[in-house]
Amino acid sequence: MDVVLADWRMREKTVLFKRKYSMLVRENLDPVGVTLFQLQMLWFISKQEDMGTTMLADKLSVKPSAVTMGANQLHHSGLLTRVHSKTDRRQIRLRITSEGEALLKEAAGLYNQLASQIFACFSDHEKDMLIQLLDKLEEHTSAI
Repeated sequence: MDVVLADWRMREKTVLFKRKYSMLVRENLDPVGVTLFQLQMLWFISKQEDMGTTMLADKLSVKPSAVTMGANQLHHSGLLTRVHSKTDRRQIRLRITSEGEALLKEAAGLYNQLASQIFACFSDHEKDMLIQLLDKLEEHTSAI
């Protein structure tokens, strides 16, 4: 296959999948009132106590300002708290609340059900191959 044609088809399929996937995630997470980005924030914060906004931004591959906006929404909803660092008062640490933990558990269940439905069309071998191919592509593009 022509390289340009293959590139075009991969980009087109990636965009279409991302659009459909985002719509499905929004629809499935809507009942709990959280976005996928907010769910990802809560998940990372739940895994590492007192995570800072800069570290969270790195993990999510976004700008710190995006994390600050998301943290504002989650804090306003009572799903996380902000605590000043004991060593540097300028540093803010994020902690998930018990309400945030409960919401994370509920939303993760909904998300896992959706993921199972989305990937049900693949055998276990095909899922493994897809992950291997995406890993290979990521490694290759990182080296360019």
